[in-house]
Formats: sequence, structure tokens, C-alpha cells
Amino acid sequence: MDFLNNIPIDTTAGFIGLGLLVIGGFMILAGFDIINIEKVTVKQGSRTWIVGIIFAVIGIVMLFPEFTSTFEAADAEVAAESMPTVVTSTTELSESFLECGDLEISSIQPPALLEGEMQLYTVVGSGFCSSTKVFLDCLAWIGKSAGIGTADGTPASVSADGKELTVYIYLEPQSDSQLGVDLGVENPGSQAAILNVEFQRNGD
Repeated sequence: MDFLNNIPIDTTAGFIGLGLLVIGGFMILAGFDIINIEKVTVKQGSRTWIVGIIFAVIGIVMLFPEFTSTFEAADAEVAAESMPTVVTSTTELSESFLECGDLEISSIQPPALLEGEMQLYTVVGSGFCSSTKVFLDCLAWIGKSAGIGTADGTPASVSADGKELTVYIYLEPQSDSQLGVDLGVENPGSQAAILNVEFQRNGD
């Protein structure tokens, strides 16, 4: 009975439903005198085809879960085949994150912080990475975007060699006697690097 293996039915209820559907179909055809098998005695008439319809409906109801699961499995297989396969090696993953090095700051561009205005600055040095934080020793907003609400000291970008980073800085108005501020960068678990930076008063 190898042909049973080719039928997409896995449950006993499904096979019973298939049997009822076949018997019901036979009784409907016999009831309408469409087929006549001599060795099988089936009375013609409405009672026969009505019973056949009942059997066929019961069979369809019992087969319905089988058809549903078959269609779902086919859809899942098609979806899996259509999805692209992405293979990322361990080396590629490790290269996507910059390793932190020994911190050093040599300069900042523009060379002076503009008081009272959000501006993007480039810090030049070494040892910068994706975990580097930037800070000032005065009241200021520092972050990766121009929105003051996003100030968290995170750089907007870090160069692949770790020698430059860009960051948005908004310097609050400073006292008249103050000539400069300390700009610092730090990595997790390492000592911060400090650079004294002049600031330009708004309107000068």
C-alpha cells in the first residue's frame, strides 16, 4: 500500500474523512443512477443520494484540517526558500566594532568652542572607539545629534583608525573671567585624556 504514502494525510481522522468522502460520492452517483455496479446492491432514489451527501460533508469536514495544515506547510516552505541567506563570519563581526586604545587628544576643529550655539566639532587624537564618551568640565550639552534632548556624551562618528571623532557640543554661557574649558574623552575602564580648549563668546 505504497500509494497511501503519497496521500498528504497524516491522521486517522483524515483517512476516515477520505473514506467517507469516497463512499458518499459513490452513493450520490448511485442514487442518481449515474453508476451501477452489479456486485454492489445500492437502491436508487433520494434516500441514497441524501445519505451520500451527508457522508461526503462529514468526510470534507474531517479532511479540512489536513488540507489547512498542508497549505500552511507549503506556504512556510516557499517563504523559507524566498528568504535570503546571510552568513556573517566571526571575523566580520569583530571588525564591525572598533577596539578602544590608549586615549590621547591633540586638537579640536574648529579650535575654539562657540558659546551658546550647537555645533559639530572634530576631535583629533588616538584610541577612540565606539564606546568613547566626550565630556567638558562645565555646563554643556554633548551628544551624537544636534538635539539637546539627546545629549549623552556619545560621538556622532568615529573614524576607522580611531584617530578622529565628531561630536555635537552646545556650550552654555561662561563667566567673564574664564578663558577656556577642559575637554575630555574616556573609554570604559581607562584613564581620561584632557585637552584645554578656548571658547569663543557669542557675538565676538
